[in-house]
Formats: sequence, C-alpha cells, structure tokens
Amino acid sequence: MLGDVNGDTLVDSADVVKLLRSSAEIEILTPDETEAGDVTQNGETDLYDAAMILQYVAESIDSFR
Repeated sequence: MLGDVNGDTLVDSADVVKLLRSSAEIEILTPDETEAGDVTQNGETDLYDAAMILQYVAESIDSFR
C-alpha cells in the first residue's frame, strides 16, 4: 500500500520515521519499503515523500495523487 513503508497496513507517523531514518542513512529500506515510500512517484524515496506522508497523517491531504 502506498505510504505504508513499514508494512503494518497503516499509514501513520511510524512510516514517516522510517523514511526519515532512511534519509539520514540510519536505516536501509527494502525494495518493498522503497516502493511503498515513493508517494511522489518520482522514482526516489526522500524527504519529500516523508513530508507528504506526514501531511496525509495530519489529514491536510486525502491522497498522494
């Protein structure tokens, strides 16, 4: 599921944390996690994706499209 980086069937702040840890090179994402985290659909998983997931969690946006 797009945005569900940690694979727990929820899109929440834990997914944002996982992306931020990856961006800081503290954690390496699996291919599945990378695919789920690329909510901007630009082929990269980065801080922009984390920001978009955070907006979704805060209900500022209702989808990633």
